[in-house]
Amino acid sequence: MTGRVVSLVPSTTKSLVKLGFRKKIVGITSYCIEPADLHRSCAVIGGTKDPDIGKVASLNPAVIFANYEENTKEAIDQLRELLPNTQIVLGEPTEILDSMAEINLITDQLGTTAEAKVFAQSWAQTLSGMEEPAELKPALYFIWREPYFVAGTDTYISSVLKLAGYKNQSAKPRYPEVDWGAIQDGWHLFFTSEPYAFKKRHLYEVVSNKPKAAGFIWPMADTILGTAATLSRRSKKYGSTKMACRMICLKKLSSIEFS
Repeated sequence: MTGRVVSLVPSTTKSLVKLGFRKKIVGITSYCIEPADLHRSCAVIGGTKDPDIGKVASLNPAVIFANYEENTKEAIDQLRELLPNTQIVLGEPTEILDSMAEINLITDQLGTTAEAKVFAQSWAQTLSGMEEPAELKPALYFIWREPYFVAGTDTYISSVLKLAGYKNQSAKPRYPEVDWGAIQDGWHLFFTSEPYAFKKRHLYEVVSNKPKAAGFIWPMADTILGTAATLSRRSKKYGSTKMACRMICLKKLSSIEFS
């Protein structure tokens, strides 16, 4: 099994722990806040966009997990140049079905564990039962402020929204700047807590000209595998994956109605 691991992606850090690889992690970012006590046993190597390259190198990792969503190409290239013998593993999830690929990406590098085997089997069963709701409510998902950006059509966020019963109204891929003129009354507006920590005051700022819109803060703490594990548990409780998706997403929302 491969040894020391550095994770530059908060979601991957959480996934590594869920799959039984906590003891292998030697370095994490300052945004890797789950599990809450992980920083006590790992070096904190800076942010996702500006990691301390020298500090990462000093940890002598065998594997570094990164992706182009969270990390910059410049940082990844610097690490490749400085650590030619380190395996840099890049993931790029764009939909919830990519969660199985995420599991495989990790276990291909680190081997497998009892936790990984049990989880993979449970999640595969959950995936096979997933259904998109017949009717989707219009929504936008805000990820940044000044300027305001939203999640585009080809993102993981958009995929989860659909399973939760919402249709992403962004007309562009990736993370485009919001088209204020396109927003219509009755749309559901979601605001992330990370990477931008939206507060309730920002909701009023955005919807001040959209009196019939519903505003929500939807934390981005869950990972692909975190979402997967929660869906698996909820599907057993609620009897179906579709209902589980809706319950998970709605329970995450701090809801404010504007009238």
